[in-house]
Amino acid sequence: MKPELPKDVRELIYQAINHPGKRSDAIRAVEAHIDYLYSQGRFADCEDYITDERQQLLREVAAISSEKKRASFSFVVKTLGPLLIAGIVQLATHFPNA
Repeated sequence: MKPELPKDVRELIYQAINHPGKRSDAIRAVEAHIDYLYSQGRFADCEDYITDERQQLLREVAAISSEKKRASFSFVVKTLGPLLIAGIVQLATHFPNA
């Protein structure tokens, strides 16, 4: 029986690729390679390929997640940092020295 693209690998592709067209192309390419390996009688290679794709996608999703966290932190620092400093300066200049 021909192995199918596991659901978790499909979900990882959805997480790794935002563009719907490219996502569909990636799923078709993985399925086509699995079909090719199966048609050549390389059944063990099918499972190895699926495992390798899963690992690669997990690395890509982790990298994307890390980039999003960094971008979010950078936004907060660039936006709220100056506002906080301006607020402190205004408070300091508002109250006269005694």
